[in-house]
Amino acid sequence: MNFAPYLTFNNNCAEAMAFYANLFNGEVTAIQTFGESALAANLPPEMHKLVMHASLRISDQIIMASDDPSGNYVPPRGIQVQIGFPDFTEAQRVFEALALGGEIKMPFEKTFWTSDFGMVRDRFGIPWMVNCNDSD
Repeated sequence: MNFAPYLTFNNNCAEAMAFYANLFNGEVTAIQTFGESALAANLPPEMHKLVMHASLRISDQIIMASDDPSGNYVPPRGIQVQIGFPDFTEAQRVFEALALGGEIKMPFEKTFWTSDFGMVRDRFGIPWMVNCNDSD
């Protein structure tokens, strides 16, 4: 059994997945727009460029995603993507990259439970928790 986050975006899924691939040294292994799908003939042209499904491989993990074609996108609430690092430098790099153009919810700093931790909503609207357990 495995779990994989499935992220939904406000018509910028392709941009977000490319950003995450670069940030996490991953690879977008699949991306299909609504216009490339069997549904295309039944959809309005403005939906054709939206991502129906994307898959990003980061090491042995997967993040999947799509655009919200409803026109009623709401940023995620009540859930966050947690990512843990053993190295402070890498954790700080990722936190700062996610925070750029986004909103810091909790600064990246020492806590009572770990060496460094921070929470951010990135510029794509995705909430992240960055956790570091650097014992040095």
